[in-house]
Amino acid sequence: MLHWSKVTPAQLDASSVWRQLPPVPPVPAAKIKDMFTVKPVVLRGAAAGDGKAPRNAAASAKVTFLELKRINQIGIAMAKFRLTNTQIHAAVLSLDERVFSDPNFISTIQRSLVPTEEERAKLQPYLDKELDAGALASTEELLLLMAGIPRLQQRLECLGTKLSLRARLRELGAHLDALDAAVRAARTSKALPVLLALVLQIGNLLNEGTAKGKAEAFKLEDLQKLGDVKSTSEPQTSLLTLVAQLAQSHSRDIGKQLHAELSAVAETRELKYEALLEKAAELRAEVHMITCELSTFEKASDADRFGDVLRPFHADASQQQAALDARLEATRQSLAALSTFLADKADSSAPEAVLLRLYAFETSFGKACRDNERQANLEKTKKKEIEAAEARRKSGGGNSPGLDPLGSSAKVRKQVPRRIVQAGGELMASIQGSLRRGDYQKLLAQRLAMRRHSMAEGAEERSQDDA
Repeated sequence: MLHWSKVTPAQLDASSVWRQLPPVPPVPAAKIKDMFTVKPVVLRGAAAGDGKAPRNAAASAKVTFLELKRINQIGIAMAKFRLTNTQIHAAVLSLDERVFSDPNFISTIQRSLVPTEEERAKLQPYLDKELDAGALASTEELLLLMAGIPRLQQRLECLGTKLSLRARLRELGAHLDALDAAVRAARTSKALPVLLALVLQIGNLLNEGTAKGKAEAFKLEDLQKLGDVKSTSEPQTSLLTLVAQLAQSHSRDIGKQLHAELSAVAETRELKYEALLEKAAELRAEVHMITCELSTFEKASDADRFGDVLRPFHADASQQQAALDARLEATRQSLAALSTFLADKADSSAPEAVLLRLYAFETSFGKACRDNERQANLEKTKKKEIEAAEARRKSGGGNSPGLDPLGSSAKVRKQVPRRIVQAGGELMASIQGSLRRGDYQKLLAQRLAMRRHSMAEGAEERSQDDA
């Protein structure tokens, strides 16, 4: 049998190609039927060659109309459940959460075990009892059982909502908690008002005599401009660096203090209030769908527990949804109040923008503080090196009497020819000159050369004494 979709003559257009098909040679009918007709299967134990078909040969010839790809898809889904067709059907009817403990099982059924419209049309004669359902193959039988469940797709979506609602509410609650904590952190920060006052003072000084002078406040977004304002004198530095230097001169660890106080703000840098509203709207729509399904629900059989399971859940979900909506509104108002508190530009579509501006300033200010600390350490180290070099220059090289220039404890012979002393003085003068120029590699090389020279002169003197 070839399971195709038969088109009646009434469905054909007058200009259809099917009305103008060319004649073709007749096909070998006997050969084709022999090739594609299902043959009866002889059971084990039947007498060979007796010419009689087995009594249950019809049972072995199961009806299948699905393509191989679709059969494999259903088979993979059935393997995940490790249940019989009847058990899968009963689990969907009863909304057995033990079977659907893994939320992926819901999507597996929706993707693989819900019959398509075309498949339902082929299964309809079996649903209407016009054909024997016992003749269907296992995959077709499972689709038949699923097709018999009223509003199957909607039922599965309602079950998916029930299984996932608690985790989704918990996630949204955690995000709202984070936003509320960030607002509290911004309001209670001690370092932030100090820095705002410092920037305000500097800004009024630079804008003195202009329309922008004598300001009492400024927008938070202006804090990001501090790094772009450069000094006109050398060495060139940014206004942000100057602010950090002045702030650190009064409180050395103010950068670390601001970072610690606004750590809760940093935790919200990826959160978008609009995205939270969208997720809440999705939940609201799903809860409303359950409301609609329950209002039209009719029990398919005694085993159908859709109403028994979903009614108490729906009542609780409706309350939680209302509480979530109230929390979202409270958080929005809290963010708007923070914008007002900081004289920032309120954004109704993105009320969390005030937190993003605070995070951006905290990040750039912290970097400026760290850069200042590194620069101060470098200058301190350089100063110590210069002082040490100056001390060595004043002490004639800084070598103790009786020691060689590299600190060796070997005693220098008392009888040193005058030319050696002169050579050593010339080398020392050269070393001091190199030190003033900062040529430390050359200093080391000259010290090594002086030591070798002294050793060579000592060896020469001993050879003369021996002679």
